Amino acid sequence: MPFYSLETIHEIAQDENKIFLSRLAQRDASNLGYTTKDIAACLKALDNSNFLNTQKYNGIILDAYKISCHVSLRNCDDIYIKLRLTSEYKVVISVGSFHLSR
Repeated sequence: MPFYSLETIHEIAQDENKIFLSRLAQRDASNLGYTTKDIAACLKALDNSNFLNTQKYNGIILDAYKISCHVSLRNCDDIYIKLRLTSEYKVVISVGSFHLSR
């Protein structure tokens, strides 16, 4: 079971301004041609069957998922997404990884 509520992730992903990508996740998503709108669509499509595991790094808890996503008019990509919910004045999604599944 994911640490973070998928219902909350789906709700927050409705507002693209509440999705923050790490520098590496920004680079990887951009290299794959994914916009923030595309990433939001991937996040809204997550379900329990996509869940891989929960990881802890330096006290930070992250949920990892693998999901088939696509950019407009392209084939599906198997994407690895690692995320957490943070509360810095408001609840946001912090995406630590967004790349092709390895």
